[in-house]
Amino acid sequence: MALSFRTHLLISHVLVAAVAVGAAAFALDRSLGDDLRHQAALRRQVEQRLQRQALNTRTWVATNRHRQRLAHRLAQTMDARVSILGPDGAVLGDSTTPLDRSQTTRGRSSANSSDG
Repeated sequence: MALSFRTHLLISHVLVAAVAVGAAAFALDRSLGDDLRHQAALRRQVEQRLQRQALNTRTWVATNRHRQRLAHRLAQTMDARVSILGPDGAVLGDSTTPLDRSQTTRGRSSANSSDG
């Protein structure tokens, strides 16, 4: 049984469409794979940077006596709520707790007295 010209034409168009879809799927798969690898590398970089910052902040908090003021400064820098906890879980500083007037004016009064 011989195939008609219409059947040959239909088969050729279906094959061309299948090849085009296959090529597009292959290109899309490669592109998405590259994007996923790039995102994974960026995620690793961000995690490493956050770990370094956490270690540095831990050292800074351990050596700073004014943890309440430090919590407020860190909160302003990071635009987030900051709580500094001691080893026993006690809150040593919290950015949502208002600073005492003595804490906010102590630094200013010493600066003003050194100018005068």
